Amino acid sequence: MAPTSKSPSSVLIFAGADIVTHSQRLRYKLEHVGHVLSAPTRALLGQPHTYCAFLSRVCCISESFLTLLEETTERAREVAHKDPVAEALVPYLEKHVAEESGEDMTADLEVLGSTRSEVLSHMSSPSVAALVGSQYYWVRHCHPVAVLGYIEVLEGYPCSLGIIEDLIVRTGLPRAGFRSLLQHAELDVGHRDELHGVLDALPLDDGQTALLGVSALETVHLLHETLKEVFD
Repeated sequence: MAPTSKSPSSVLIFAGADIVTHSQRLRYKLEHVGHVLSAPTRALLGQPHTYCAFLSRVCCISESFLTLLEETTERAREVAHKDPVAEALVPYLEKHVAEESGEDMTADLEVLGSTRSEVLSHMSSPSVAALVGSQYYWVRHCHPVAVLGYIEVLEGYPCSLGIIEDLIVRTGLPRAGFRSLLQHAELDVGHRDELHGVLDALPLDDGQTALLGVSALETVHLLHETLKEVFD
């Protein structure tokens, strides 16, 4: 595989001489926690009756995403004049903010019998606060590039259409209650590829690369913890 940049920090040589880009390096790290990433899907298929509770928790995370992106965009703009990585992030973040502005997963739950206020009342979950709050800390006190690790986990591993169709059958719930999952199964493939293109073009230093990995791995851990509450 050919590197996308000649910067020493843009490639990594693993045992065997494989050369990878920033995005491939990040995916390599996440491979080691693949069993954790796939745990929610396995749990849902095994306990389809938990789908409404699962979707409610996902809605809480989704509701906080736009605000996090806006905060990250603001921070990137603040330091862009002296930071080429932050400067390169701004157009991507602005585009992502615009795309996420129309997102509303609570409509799916309303189809299934929940109200928006009931869904958002779960926002007080300490595990959700830890998941999202850690990103605010890293964005504000370390570097806004940290959010790309978060986005990689949330959007980089979309559930397949086949699994969602299986889940619809197993739950017996209205198809309209799966609108967001079905939509993201297709859209997030493009979002993932776009993210990787942006990530691979960034002139990351070793510290920023490490932060990206920490953000992604901690997102996996905290996401697992908050969804585990649903299945337990």
